[in-house]
This record gives sequence, C-alpha cells and structure tokens, in this order.
Amino acid sequence: MRGASGKFCFNHVGVALDDKEEEKLKNYAQELITKITAERMHAARQLWLFPVSDKEVLQYIKNKPGRKHKKKLQDVVPVDKVALSDIKERDRIVEGIHEVGTTVYNLLGYNEVLPSKRDESILKDLVLTRLAYPASKHKTQHILMRQFGKEHDLDAVYRMTSFLIILIKLKNLLLTIFVASSRIKST
Repeated sequence: MRGASGKFCFNHVGVALDDKEEEKLKNYAQELITKITAERMHAARQLWLFPVSDKEVLQYIKNKPGRKHKKKLQDVVPVDKVALSDIKERDRIVEGIHEVGTTVYNLLGYNEVLPSKRDESILKDLVLTRLAYPASKHKTQHILMRQFGKEHDLDAVYRMTSFLIILIKLKNLLLTIFVASSRIKST
C-alpha cells in the first residue's frame, strides 16, 4: 500500500501454517488496509462532501483497478491443443545483447562519458546495437526500434554523436597539451 510520500508501507500480519490460517490472515490484512485507508481519507486536508464509511473504502479497494495479471498460455488455451505449426510470430524483441552488453559497457566506463542521461542512453544503445548489427546511424536507429523495441529520435542520435566527436577532440587536445607541458617541465 502506498503511503502519503509515495513510498510503500508494509505491515506484517502473521505467519500461516495451513490454508485456514492463511485465509484468516488475508481477511485481517484486508481489514487493516481498509482501516489505514479510511484513517488517511479522514485525516486528509480535503473535506469530503459525503461521509465515507469503512465498508465503502473496502468496496473501493476491491474494485480498484490494478496491474493486469500476466496471461499464461494455459489460461488462454490448453497446452495439448496448441500446434507449433499454428503459431505465427508477430514481433520479436531481442533482449540478451543489452542485458550482457550493459555490464561490459559499464565496466569499461562508457556509462560515465556523457553528462546527460538521455545522451548516455542513446550512446549505450548505439554501441550495443552496432556490435550486433554494424550499420550507419540511420539504419542503427531503425534496428533499435525494430529489433530491440527502443525508440530514439534520429536528430537526437546525430546530435549526440556530434557532441561525442567534439568531446573526443577536446580530450585529445587536453592530452596533447598535458604531454607537451610535461615535456617542457622535464627539460
């Protein structure tokens, strides 16, 4: 249950040893949620036009839409009635490259190259995609959308890479100045 600050609030209601005790604990937990919600509603700064009872709060909580449960194949059709020849692929999103590649990318320190999180995200996606599918920036942007389900504006991709080129040239210039100044000091 979310608290006033947007954080979650947890209350331990007990440990069940069998199904009957589990059902009792679930009912107690539901009552506790109702009580806490009612207290928050009554303590809220906003005045209520109509009084709200605990029963109405409980009904609201039960009917409140939450995250839809993930459907499993067994819920849709029995597994023994599914033929592989009847299955048609609609979309495919590759996830493995970003899962493994992100770790290597971060270990190499590339996650700290750019100051903006948005540019950093674009750079990471471009680098990892180009490792798997070497292509131009334009084509890489399409591959990112089609294969990986990641959408970046093409103009943002070009801007970020232009900024990266300037950054690399600036670092090379600073390195050259540092090397030259250290040579001057040593002579």
